[in-house]
Amino acid sequence: MHIYAGGSAGQGTIIKGGKADQPNESAVGDACQTQEGSHRFNISLTQDELNAFQGQPIYIHGISPTNSGNELIHNSGVFVVPSA
Repeated sequence: MHIYAGGSAGQGTIIKGGKADQPNESAVGDACQTQEGSHRFNISLTQDELNAFQGQPIYIHGISPTNSGNELIHNSGVFVVPSA
């Protein structure tokens, strides 16, 4: 996962990366087009990151392990970095 503030890759500022390695139900696997592996994630922002990007929309790209495209996940840009 790559998390951006203010816009998606190429437009926004990358905040950090992380792994989608937490267990999920089969509907998530269906959306990810594979039942293999774990697809949920929980990536915390530090106080400095909250301060720097407060109020900016969050965009999250799923990074493909098979080079099949790094797609934006559903609802990217809908939520904003909360106030610290």
